[in-house]
Order: sequence, then structure tokens, then C-alpha cells
Amino acid sequence: MRVISAAKASRRDQAALLLASGRSTAQTAAGVEVCQRTILRWLKDADFAARVIGLRREFFKRSGGVLARCTTHAASRLGRLLESDDERVALSAARSVLGPGKQIQDAVEFEERLVSIERQLR
Repeated sequence: MRVISAAKASRRDQAALLLASGRSTAQTAAGVEVCQRTILRWLKDADFAARVIGLRREFFKRSGGVLARCTTHAASRLGRLLESDDERVALSAARSVLGPGKQIQDAVEFEERLVSIERQLR
């Protein structure tokens, strides 16, 4: 097991946060003041890569909660726009409602199939 200095650990933690938030390796390297090759080397380390993935997962969980809260507001707003006297506004709202319908249906069906497979594997 390697021993990592506190300063290097801090840079690695900062780099993991930057990478998890979508920064490129070049941007991350500049942000933590190391060369890009160092970032690429760190990404080859299983523990570091797992840390980036874990942080990214946590970011998505948090953003999912925000999006879920906004969905209700957006749906309510679209409902009001569907009743607009301006046909262009109503049509645009209808397209916004109907457009992602297939994607939502596919996602629900995929989740149902995945749950079924997971039950079979238990």
C-alpha cells in the first residue's frame, strides 16, 4: 500500500471532485496545478477512479432530486400553456408534453425488465 502525503491527497481529492463534476483532464490538471499526465495516471489507479465514479453518482442523485421537484412545477406550467388562446403557444406546449413521451415509456419498460431480471437472479 502506498503512503500519500496530505498535500497530494488534497490535490487528488480536488481532482476527483473536478473530474466528477464534468471537467476535462486538462481543466482538472490546471485546477489542481499538476500536469495532465498526472491526472491520467491517477485515473488508472482503481481507488481514485472509484472515487470519481462515486462522486459523480452522488452528484447525479442530488441533481435528480432537484429535477424531480422541478418536474411538478414544469408539468403544471405546461398544463396552463396547453389552454392558451395563442395556438402557437398551445401547440408548442403540446409538443413539449408529447415529445419525450416515448423516451419515458421506454425508460419505464426498461426499468420493469431490469427489476424482473434482478428478481430472477436472486
